[in-house]
Amino acid sequence: MNHTVWSVLIFVSFVSAPSAAQDHGGALDEVVVTAQKRTQSMQDVGVSIAAYSSAELTARGVESSLDLARITPGVHVSGSIGGQNSQFTIRGVTQADFADTLEAPVAVYIDDTYISMQQGQLFGLFDLERVEVLKGPQGTLFGRNATGGLVHFLTARPTQEPDGFLSVTFGSQQHKRVEAAAGGPLSETIAVRVSGLYNQFDPIIENRFAGADDFWNDDTRAGRLHVEFRPSDTFSALGSAYYGKSDIGIAPYLQTPVVPVFDADGRQVNTIIAGPMETRIGIGPNGIATDSAGVPTSARRPVPGGDLFGFCCSDEKDFVTENDIGRDSGNTFKTYGASLRLEWEWSGSALTSITDYKDFEKDNTNDPDAGPVDLFGFVSVAETKQWSQELRLAGQSDHWNWLTGIFFIDIDAKVPREGPTVSATSILNAALGAGGAAIDLRDFARKQTQSASLFGQVEYQFAADWRLIAGARAVKEEQDFEYGTGIFLGGSDTLIAPGRSFSDSFDDALWAGKLQLEWTPFDDVLVYGGINRGVKAGAFNQPIFINNLPDSEIPYGPETLLAYELGAKSTLLEGRVRLNGAVFYYDYDDYQVFEIRVADNVVRNAKARNHGAEFDLAYQPFEALTLGVSASWLEAQVEDIRLNGFTRTVDTPYAPGFQAAVYARYTWAVGSGSVSLDADLSRTGDFYYQIFNFDAQRVDAYMIGNLRLSYKPKDSWEFRAFVKNVTDERYVRIGTDLGTLSGGAQAAYGQPRWYGAEVRYSF
Repeated sequence: MNHTVWSVLIFVSFVSAPSAAQDHGGALDEVVVTAQKRTQSMQDVGVSIAAYSSAELTARGVESSLDLARITPGVHVSGSIGGQNSQFTIRGVTQADFADTLEAPVAVYIDDTYISMQQGQLFGLFDLERVEVLKGPQGTLFGRNATGGLVHFLTARPTQEPDGFLSVTFGSQQHKRVEAAAGGPLSETIAVRVSGLYNQFDPIIENRFAGADDFWNDDTRAGRLHVEFRPSDTFSALGSAYYGKSDIGIAPYLQTPVVPVFDADGRQVNTIIAGPMETRIGIGPNGIATDSAGVPTSARRPVPGGDLFGFCCSDEKDFVTENDIGRDSGNTFKTYGASLRLEWEWSGSALTSITDYKDFEKDNTNDPDAGPVDLFGFVSVAETKQWSQELRLAGQSDHWNWLTGIFFIDIDAKVPREGPTVSATSILNAALGAGGAAIDLRDFARKQTQSASLFGQVEYQFAADWRLIAGARAVKEEQDFEYGTGIFLGGSDTLIAPGRSFSDSFDDALWAGKLQLEWTPFDDVLVYGGINRGVKAGAFNQPIFINNLPDSEIPYGPETLLAYELGAKSTLLEGRVRLNGAVFYYDYDDYQVFEIRVADNVVRNAKARNHGAEFDLAYQPFEALTLGVSASWLEAQVEDIRLNGFTRTVDTPYAPGFQAAVYARYTWAVGSGSVSLDADLSRTGDFYYQIFNFDAQRVDAYMIGNLRLSYKPKDSWEFRAFVKNVTDERYVRIGTDLGTLSGGAQAAYGQPRWYGAEVRYSF
């Protein structure tokens, strides 16, 4: 089934459904959000927001951050380790650095608590109340690195009415997913809720290397406990604890042979996909053959169309490869922690205290060349511990809404081991002078961060139809960084030779701000325009062992974003239509851009500009049918990127120029129950996965469609059958160009066509 056929099916579902519809009109459900730290209708908030209830996430098959990005134009996902580290990209604001000491410019929160480590963003989406995606800087109300915006996961809280559910899913690749929750009162003042997730599927990638495992699999377990104490209408205390662990295989990369291209001065100016008869290691002026450094040579690739070691090639159509390090377990990611939320209310005011602790642990090994050659493995072991305290006071009167508070966070990110592991049989062993002994070229790093901020925001209704919003956050941040390298006996802590060491610290004062004017010319219409100043602190590069970065370039400075936005929100036709849109212009000062090369993986500050537009339309022509369409247009560029002695302006990585999503849901009565058909289609435009915009780093546009059929015989039971990626599209999610290292590029693909069925019981 091709894209045209799928598009026709969507169109037919739109135009044919009314014939079976009920005659009376319908109204869209009100979407409630807490984007401004208080409960409001989404249509009353002058922020570009995408919000999804638990029911909508279930109906649309959202089970991961990638699924969430797929249905939200303007939002994309970047990352590393084949997606085992993952970050959100919003309106082109991204950071693809894989360092474990990194914090991303798009902040992720769960129940008002910040997630500092990239792997922490991979937690299962289970037992949620809703998800809110806030686009643009949000630094005046959210306390950490919300330069590009934030994604906020809000979980279901305990209630005084017993409730819960059990959901069991079976699907392709022996997929088994069990999600459950139960809660209710223990007494008149105490209620609890416990929930859990188990997710497992067998390897998708077939590995034909003898003795190695197939990979790209999952084995995840997670649990959460909420206990709420509410002795009165004016005070509540919510204690939460959570744990999650994933035990999975190596990064699900497939390799594509590529060829670096050099100019007359030996500077790399491009990388291209290797043709089936290509034997040149590199290509110089007039097509001359060069080595991987651009020097003319008579040496050739062992196999035409293969990488530098003779591997040709991974098969992305059938997900077949050869990988000497391939394994289906041993890469482990753990997350656990606890939080306490206290709330007092009195006379139009509220005081909220949120105390939180989180611990993230990571241990994985991956194959950089993504092929069968014993080159080297790459080991990364890291642990991040964080605790934070937020205290905020809010109030309101006839014309005023205000909020002020303090926020403190302490983050201790340790990377006790990272870097290449060279076995006794590796082809690099002799070149490194290891004498046949296995060695580890090990890095170790630690970054300690303490950040304190004072923030506030005020809204003033100065006329019947006009409102002014102003806010600011003052930040004091300290960071201490230590880094070192050494050569160790393989698999041990026996030091063979010490290497490089570095330490530094800084103390910065930063500020974010917001000034916005809002106008409600008619009922259910909001027009807003304003400027937001977002800021993200500087930090330190965490070089890999072979990095030749001078000490002076290990620190990098803070980035500042001035975001100008004009938007409108409207609810029309007696609530049956919701139409929202915005245009924006981003002016970056010292944007933190990540450059990856063989021996130089580094964040540098550069000038950048983004501008674009987006809209979201939801329409319920009658009660049985809901339609939706949304789209975003974006131009995101980084200026004066230094590449081998010259500069160029490039497109920001992981920033598609166009994204669109179409959604339809139709429900009809069957006996005493109902049947629902959900269909969605999303298109993601071209983008690059690395900053240099080389030809081989370009990802072609792709389109994904999904279908779900649900039967609900009564209130308690629901049965679903689904197909994800109906056309079995092959598309790249994350990539790394290693043309000058292995003659290949790593690519992690999206999930293939996926069938499944779900049974859900609610009580």
